[in-house]
Amino acid sequence: MEQKYVAFISLFLDLFAFTLILPLFPKIFDFYASKKDDLTYNLLENSVDEYRKLIAHSTDRSLNSVLFGGLIGSLFSFLQFVSSTLIGAASDLYGRKPILLLAMTGTLISYLLWSISGFFIIFLLSRIIGGISKANVSIIIAIMTDLTKRENRSQAMALVGIAFSLGFIIGPTFGAIFSSKLSATASIYTYPSYLAIGLTTVNIIFVVLFYKESLPVENRSKSIKNILFQSIQFINPISLFNFKPIKSLNKESLNALKKIAYSNFLYLFIYSGLEFTLTFLVHHRFNYNRYMNK
Repeated sequence: MEQKYVAFISLFLDLFAFTLILPLFPKIFDFYASKKDDLTYNLLENSVDEYRKLIAHSTDRSLNSVLFGGLIGSLFSFLQFVSSTLIGAASDLYGRKPILLLAMTGTLISYLLWSISGFFIIFLLSRIIGGISKANVSIIIAIMTDLTKRENRSQAMALVGIAFSLGFIIGPTFGAIFSSKLSATASIYTYPSYLAIGLTTVNIIFVVLFYKESLPVENRSKSIKNILFQSIQFINPISLFNFKPIKSLNKESLNALKKIAYSNFLYLFIYSGLEFTLTFLVHHRFNYNRYMNK
């Protein structure tokens, strides 16, 4: 099988598993809110409740689950932002395949924890491990870069976009369908999480069997110090927004790139907020259940 299609299938399976949980978040937080003996949730809810009073001046405690969703989503994304850069750098040093399998193993562990998350502390731990391990996308993009030349790279990157589209369409639909077959209290740690575990396990086996290392030893970074310095530049927001890591463009090209990148950042910033909070909006305002939230 052509290697770019191996990377495409692996990314699709990863996103399929990742998006299963998206329509379930409102019910997940309702579930933990109903457990009076969940010390971690109750402790954090007190802080969230004070924050809600501060920014919303509302007595509607149901909004706490929305703020919880934002908190957990932001934590996951922040950990992904940091780890993707560091794990991507590690793949430049040690090769794509071992680091990709390591990241996928971490993701599998996060889904295993989700499957037994009867208490919020376990669910929170699963999201933390998942955020740290969620570097698959950056590694797959690096693989596509390894496999293609400049003139046909856009075709390979189109496969990344297709994988995202398919994953974000099919994953939430399956998550909602599977969860609708069970009671509200069981749905957060049964069928959807088992499906995510199964997909990730298949993905790991698929990568082991079909993906051939795309970064030869002679093309790998030789200096750990240099690669760590570059990673820090990508993590540092000031350096990142000033495009300091980019050295190969002239001033005119760099200014043009900045305009495109800033526009893209603004679009993704707004769209990501909409995408994550929409399920909470329709759940609280229109009483959508987890199946309708797909």
